[in-house]
Amino acid sequence: MDNNINFKKGNYGFNFRVAGYITCKDKVLLQKDLDEDHYNLIGGRVQFGETTEEALVREIEEEIGVKVKEPKLIHIAENFFGWHGLQAHEIDFVFAIELSEKYLEKFNHFHILDQEEETVWVDKKDIRKYNCQPYYIWDLHKYADKGLTRSVERDGKCKFI
Repeated sequence: MDNNINFKKGNYGFNFRVAGYITCKDKVLLQKDLDEDHYNLIGGRVQFGETTEEALVREIEEEIGVKVKEPKLIHIAENFFGWHGLQAHEIDFVFAIELSEKYLEKFNHFHILDQEEETVWVDKKDIRKYNCQPYYIWDLHKYADKGLTRSVERDGKCKFI
């Protein structure tokens, strides 16, 4: 049985997601499906009965095999976009995770087990050179140390509030 908190109703879809803003020094770790043209933060769907922190710890361990301890919630995003013929509404809880330098080489072009995805480290100053979705990813490094932030993305425009 699928315990993920996501559903469809008519032409609408809802998704409740967690993501890790995984950094090491001046780099951020991005993920890309091999058949897609954009990058995202590593994460996944929250399941019924899970806290967002529990979901993040589970997803990061499933995706890259790292056991995260005490992630810090830094951002909440509301995203509205078209997805496979649906009008999607997604809520993202984004947590900061700092990894040690030993992971810089390991996760550069790392293929995630059992999935058609790979990871890549990107310099924060160069992140706008990458097609990132949702768009809040481009500016998250500017706000990551300012406490909890929020953004709303609609019609290809992202606004930090």
